Amino acid sequence: MFYDTDKLRYIDFYASDDTDAITSAKYLSMFARTPVTAVIYLPHGSKEVTNRQNVVYSFGGNQNDLRCPKYYSEDKVDIELPRNFKTQAAEYKRTMSNSYGSVVLPYAFTTNSNIQAYTLNAEYTGMMYFKDAKTVAAHTPFAFKKLASGTEAIFTMTNNNFGITVYATRSTNAAEDTRTGAKGSPYTAGTNLSGWMAKGYYVTETVNDYSDAYYIANEKFYKADGGEGNIPEAKHGFFDDEDDDMDMNFHVDVWQ
Repeated sequence: MFYDTDKLRYIDFYASDDTDAITSAKYLSMFARTPVTAVIYLPHGSKEVTNRQNVVYSFGGNQNDLRCPKYYSEDKVDIELPRNFKTQAAEYKRTMSNSYGSVVLPYAFTTNSNIQAYTLNAEYTGMMYFKDAKTVAAHTPFAFKKLASGTEAIFTMTNNNFGITVYATRSTNAAEDTRTGAKGSPYTAGTNLSGWMAKGYYVTETVNDYSDAYYIANEKFYKADGGEGNIPEAKHGFFDDEDDDMDMNFHVDVWQ
């Protein structure tokens, strides 16, 4: 069951009452071929599953206390999460040859020895200013610098008491979306900065409609002209001038 599912984002059995079958090892074996990034929501009355990554269950049968041993996501993989849940560890991994990039995550992130986060703080005379950020809230697009050696940027948060909340994302189906925002609308941060703001999607989205959008690549900011190659991958952020009145020749500084 569940073959050829490389693009599967989640499986939601939350509304089911078939708790005995769904929590058995035999039943869970049907998910063996699902992508490692797919999230499986077990029925709301299911028992604990303590050793499965991206498997969400109801703690103590409490329908309002959904938990997951570990949440894991990778670069260039669309994600869609219909329900909030708590976890002991959250990890997003991106392979990159450069140091700088931008990202949006469904959980709060704290700067550490591997990743330095920067949030868009101000715009002045053709420059965007970023500020060192100790903690960035969930669904907040931000720029970052990979501090660790190697080619992997790993955004990890841990709390053994299930102190990390992974928040639901907007549905890609407008008719089914019960969260804030319409289908296809990005998450944003940094409003009232002369029209500039950071934006981010959890699914791959073209930026053809953004005549003044910029994205980070090869340690530089590039203008997205709507042509080939100007498509931010899932969970990558970009920066956009909503007022469409900014001089395109600007550079970026970092406020300490």
